[in-house]
Amino acid sequence: MELYGPMPSMVYKVQKRYRMNIFVKGSKKKIDSFKKFLKKKLKEFNDTKVRIVVDIDPVNLM
Repeated sequence: MELYGPMPSMVYKVQKRYRMNIFVKGSKKKIDSFKKFLKKKLKEFNDTKVRIVVDIDPVNLM
């Protein structure tokens, strides 16, 4: 699995919220495992101001 980022999104700030991108390249199994890991860490972090959105095979990066 390869990770690229984090890097600022093309539209970096929307309604006082910042956006960052992390690109993940790998097999579906490894990416699914990584998504579970991120969800677990987000729950441990316990901050309602932080969100993770996963887009599989994004067409538009904006």
